[in-house]
Amino acid sequence: MARIYLYPNRGRRVMRTLYADEKIESVADSVRERYGLNFFPVVPEVIADAERINVFSARFRNPDIAGLITKRDGEVFIYIRDGDPAVRKRFTFAHELGHYYLHLQKGKGTNFIDAEHMFRMAGSQLDEVEAEANIFAAALLMPEREVRELCDAHVPLREMAEYFMVSNAAMYNRVRNLGLRV
Repeated sequence: MARIYLYPNRGRRVMRTLYADEKIESVADSVRERYGLNFFPVVPEVIADAERINVFSARFRNPDIAGLITKRDGEVFIYIRDGDPAVRKRFTFAHELGHYYLHLQKGKGTNFIDAEHMFRMAGSQLDEVEAEANIFAAALLMPEREVRELCDAHVPLREMAEYFMVSNAAMYNRVRNLGLRV
């Protein structure tokens, strides 16, 4: 079944069909559980170390590139744009881990290069694999159960973002995509 998402930054609708939300949430939850990441903020480096993923800070020739993941000769490499704010780097890192679990491990490609606009919109639609990596990143860093509890407790959005160590925009999108209000 196709799902439609509203990404509030641009107000456009995005059609996704590869994975159901619940599956992506489940994958992110199982990754956190597997590596004992039941505290916040989640530390993506723990996952990369356990999976033997090589992670580097990089200066890309194309300044629009925020991150990439590639698999060469059986090794996986993640490159994250140097100079981005810490919260941005964390989301990029989690996004690349989303590609690792949802796409690389399933044989759906060996390289994913993520330009800045791909985290939001590419033209009028967000590419399906990029939308999935975004959902994975949000679910990994901001688990649904904890977000719901904080919303129920009327914790301000800014405080939630600080708690999960994500940007206000990422926190806002997560709350909205879960159908919650702050």
